[in-house]
Amino acid sequence: MNSRRSITIAAVTLAVIGLTCNDWLPTGLLADVGSPGNPDRRAALRALSLVALGLAAAMFIWRGAIADNRGSIAIMLTSTAFSLALFVTVDIYLSAKAVRTARPAGEITDVHTPDRLLGWRPRPGAVGTHRESGNFDVTYAIDDAGYKAVPNSGEARARLFIFGDSYTFGHGVANAATYVNVIARDYVNATVHVYNVGVMGYGIQQMYGRFLEIEPMLRAGDIVVFAPTSQDIKRNLKDFVFPSKLIFGKRLEFGDRYPVYDDGQLSSVDLETPWRRFLALLFNGRWTKSIFRFIHSAVVSPDTTREATEMIDSVAAKSSAHGAQFCLIFLPQTKERLRGEFEEDISMFDHVDVTRYFPSDPEALAAIRFSTDSHWNTAGHAIAARAVVGALRERGLLGSEHLK
Repeated sequence: MNSRRSITIAAVTLAVIGLTCNDWLPTGLLADVGSPGNPDRRAALRALSLVALGLAAAMFIWRGAIADNRGSIAIMLTSTAFSLALFVTVDIYLSAKAVRTARPAGEITDVHTPDRLLGWRPRPGAVGTHRESGNFDVTYAIDDAGYKAVPNSGEARARLFIFGDSYTFGHGVANAATYVNVIARDYVNATVHVYNVGVMGYGIQQMYGRFLEIEPMLRAGDIVVFAPTSQDIKRNLKDFVFPSKLIFGKRLEFGDRYPVYDDGQLSSVDLETPWRRFLALLFNGRWTKSIFRFIHSAVVSPDTTREATEMIDSVAAKSSAHGAQFCLIFLPQTKERLRGEFEEDISMFDHVDVTRYFPSDPEALAAIRFSTDSHWNTAGHAIAARAVVGALRERGLLGSEHLK
C-alpha cells in the first residue's frame, strides 16, 4: 500500500510539473527561463510539459503493477535512461558532423579585426566586402575611427552617436543606404555630425564597451542613442546562445575572446575552451537544443536583463555628466513585427517605442527585408531612419535647429 501511495504521489507531482511548465507561468515567475517571445524556450517548456504529463499518466494507470513488481521500475528507468542517452549522443554526433560540413551563409572580407576586450570591431580605414548569394553583394567603408563611414563636413554644433548591432551597422546594405546615413543626408542639417557606431553581432555589453571609449570626448549638445534589438539583451557569454553559434560559425574575424560584465566592470575571457565547445554542441543540436538551452538557463539563471539595465543606466548617467543627452530605442526585427511581440521582454527599460513606424502584415514586411536574410534592405532602413528621428523628436532631443 505504501509503495502504491508513493507512486501515486510521484505521479501527481509529475502531473503538477507538466501542468505548470507551460508558456505562461515561467513568463510571470521565471522570466529568464521562459521569455514569452523566445521560441526555443517555449518549445522546451512544451516538451517538458508533455513528457511529464505522459509519465504521470503512465505511472498512475499502472501504479498497481509497478508497486507489485519493483524490478519493472528498475528495468523501465534503465531502458529510458539508455534510450535518452543514445538519442542525445546521436544528436550531438549529427550536430558535430553538420558543423564540419556547413558552409557559411555569406562571406565577409576585410571588415573586422579581433579585439582583446570586445571580441571584434570594424577595422579602422578598412574597405571590405560582404556577399550572400541571392541577397546582396556590397562594399563597406570604415572610417579612421572604426565606424561605418558617414559623410560629415564643417563644424559640428551637435553630434549624434548611434550604437547598435548589425541592424544599425547595416548588414547587407552599402554605407549610403544605412538608416544612420539616411538620417545624416535627409533629416539633419550640416551642423549635426552623425556617427554609425553599430557593429555586426554586438550585444549590450559590447555597445557599452564602445561607449566607454567615446565617453571622454562627449560634450554638451551631443546625443547618444542606443538602438539594439531585443535579442541583444541576451547576447552574452552567460546566456551563451549567441556565443555558442560563434564557436562553430567559422567567423575568424570575430576573434577568440568574448566580453563579460560583472560588478560594473567589463573584461573578457577565452571563448573556445573545451567545456564551451562541448556546451556549444549541446546548444545547437538538431532536436535537443531547446531542452539543453532551457536546462542551462534554469540552472545558471543568468540575470542578463538586470545587467543590461545597469549598463544602459550607466550610459545615461555618464552622458548626462558631460552635458550630453541619451535615448534608448529597441529596433523591431521583421519576425517580431509579424508575431506582434519582441523576442525578449523590454518592459523594464525606459525606451521610446518605434514599432508603429514599421509594417506588420507579411507582404509589407517581405518588402523591407532580404529574401533569405531577415535583415532590412534599403527600404527597411528608410523606415528605420524615420522611426529614429521620430523618437528623438518625441523626446525633445532633435529640434528645428537640428533638422533640415
